[in-house]
Amino acid sequence: MSNYYSVATACDAVPGTQEDFEHLLGLLTVDPTEGDPSEFQIHGFELEYFGTDTTKPGSIYLKAPESCDVDAIPKNFCKALGKLLKKNKLKFLQIGVAMTCDRMRPDSHGGYYVRILPDGRLVAPKLVWPK
Repeated sequence: MSNYYSVATACDAVPGTQEDFEHLLGLLTVDPTEGDPSEFQIHGFELEYFGTDTTKPGSIYLKAPESCDVDAIPKNFCKALGKLLKKNKLKFLQIGVAMTCDRMRPDSHGGYYVRILPDGRLVAPKLVWPK
């Protein structure tokens, strides 16, 4: 039996305060005991905050070091992150996703990118192969 993994990392960090980080972290951390259990999905993403000076913004970094489901990222989190992107005049936050497996099998490895936009949408590029 093969074990499949999808890991992800943002291609950049987003400037933000400790307060921004805590707000985003609260939206990213979903409690499975609240709401409809059938709607709960584990997305696998975490946030890190880099900053020590409380008078200046630090950096907020999004990653999924073990296994992730990009489609399960909470919509409210994407909207709040989008507002922070807009505040910082950033066009998007790009996330690279690597898919891998512990065995070499056809179609067991690959990857893709998605972007979170300032309006909170999560979008993927349309790939068009030459004819």
